[in-house]
Amino acid sequence: MIVSSSGIVVRTYNYRESSKIVDVFTESDGIVSLLAKGIRKSRKIVGVLEPLNIVFLSYYKKTTKELYLLSKVETISSFHRLIFSFDKLACGLAIIELVVSILPKNSPNKFVFSLTKSCIEALKNEHIQPSLILVYYLLNLLKEFGIDFTHNLDNLNRFEKNKRLYFDYSLGRINLNPTSDSDFLISFDVINLLYQISKMELNDLQKLTLVPFDEVEVVKFFESYLSFHLGKRIIFRTFELFGYGF
Repeated sequence: MIVSSSGIVVRTYNYRESSKIVDVFTESDGIVSLLAKGIRKSRKIVGVLEPLNIVFLSYYKKTTKELYLLSKVETISSFHRLIFSFDKLACGLAIIELVVSILPKNSPNKFVFSLTKSCIEALKNEHIQPSLILVYYLLNLLKEFGIDFTHNLDNLNRFEKNKRLYFDYSLGRINLNPTSDSDFLISFDVINLLYQISKMELNDLQKLTLVPFDEVEVVKFFESYLSFHLGKRIIFRTFELFGYGF
């Protein structure tokens, strides 16, 4: 059966002398592995199957195999503008790294695909901080899995700014003192920013341009928060590689 779908290139591996194996997050089938025969010798497709590229492709799908044969591919939106920005590249790679970590292969999720595609496209917007797009992505991804970050934070305004607070993962509440083993020490400024972003649309992030916050703290928070709720250890290897910088 031939399947045609839009997709986001996740990662590639060289295979034999001229081919590649490509993992693509497709709208139709979720994450699939494709064999791109002879692609390394094709000048027409040079640079098309690179991570973060949004593509339209066709492939031969067989239910008896886990590796499908790529038939054709063309670029919808290229990532090339992102490679000149350390911040944009790091956040884009972190997004697709998380997709691979939490979604089983061959399990389509149209909401997550649309969210991922929109956020990668938004990274090209020069008026939005890349780290804010990543935070937006993480918060909306959590909502898709039934984890609403804001459901117990309506009392946030009663806490003082510049304070260190304890966020309880299990209840989604903040306190001045630790109350359980699922507490995470976090600054008021960071928790307030996350709360604001959780109420915004993607394009509205332009209003928060040049917002200073501790990005390392945010990464550590989401690693712990996601690990707690998803029941598996989540680590952003991208930021380890990039030195936790945006």
